[in-house]
Parts: sequence; C-alpha cells; structure tokens
Amino acid sequence: ENGNMPLATFERIAETYFPHAWRVALGCAAEPLIHRDFAAIVRIAGRFRVPELWFPTNLLALNAEKAEAIVDAGVHTVAVSIDGMRAETYEKIRVGGRFTQLLERLALLDEARKGSRTRLRFIFTWMRSNREDLQLLPAFAAEHGASEIDVRFVTPTVGVDNAAELLVGEDPAALNDELAAAAGEAVARGIKLAYYPGFETP
Repeated sequence: ENGNMPLATFERIAETYFPHAWRVALGCAAEPLIHRDFAAIVRIAGRFRVPELWFPTNLLALNAEKAEAIVDAGVHTVAVSIDGMRAETYEKIRVGGRFTQLLERLALLDEARKGSRTRLRFIFTWMRSNREDLQLLPAFAAEHGASEIDVRFVTPTVGVDNAAELLVGEDPAALNDELAAAAGEAVARGIKLAYYPGFETP
C-alpha cells in the first residue's frame, strides 16, 4: 500500500526468475535507494549472480551500509543520474538536491567499489538548462571513476511541464557538433558510450 515491495515478495520473485535472468534492474522511474530494505534486497538479488544486475539512482540516499551491500552483492552497474556538472546547474535541475552531497556520495561509492567488479555509469539528460554542461561531462566522469556515460535528450513527459527545457528548434548543426565533441572526448578518455544520441560527423 505504501509503494514499497515487501521483502518476502521480492525474495519469491527473485527465486522464481533470477536464476534464468541475464539482466535485472532494481528499479525504473523510481529511487531504489530509499526503500527501507534496500540493503537486504540487493543482497538477495546478489545470491543469484545475475550477470548484469544494475539499477538507476540519484545516489543521494546512499550510506555506508548500502554501499557495502551493493559491492557484496556483485552489482554490475550503478547508473547515477547527474544532469549538471556544476553546483548551480545540478541544483537548478534537481530541486532539493545539493551538489556537495552528490560528491560525498560519489566518493563513498568509489571507496566501496575499490577492487570490485561494480562499475559506475553516469546518466545525463540533455536540456536547455544544462546544455553547456555536456562538454564538462567526460572530464567529470573520468574524475569520479565512471567507465560509461548515457546521454539522452530530454523529452516531453506526462505530468511534468518541461516544454521550456526541450532542445527542439535549436540549430541541428550546432547540437550535432556539441554531441560529437563530447563523444570524442569521452572515447579519448576511455569512457564507453553506453547510450548516446545519434549524430553525424566525419
């Protein structure tokens, strides 16, 4: 009733399906780290050694217990949504979030991940408010140990008035050049483009 899956239900689902799964995402369009039993949930999932166990998160609810559980469970990828590489951009888009808190959580996860298989991916939704930050993304990702980036255009969203953030109507050639420049730098830094908008460049 409160939107949180009971632990017994999750364990039953895991026992039924996870032995046959290649990829499992612990969450979609929600924040898994705020579940009161997240550490237990990720450890249950880890018992089945799913090759690609992953989850998206804003990371702000991470603590030492959860970080330890993530690594112990053998989570393959932690995908962190970060739509600003600067405090002013990040805090404008993620209302209520503090950039310093994000950096603290990234450092906590980085420490926990040392020597483990758990990799870090940054998800960046490109919009008017963070247009310039795209060029800062590869360096930021490298600095904080991300091995992958996932870049996508902001799109119309039901129930959210984001029309002012859409890049529709901008010069396609300029957008193309910005995408190509960021992609080129990311690849040069050894960062994988896990997902990236199409662009044309020589």
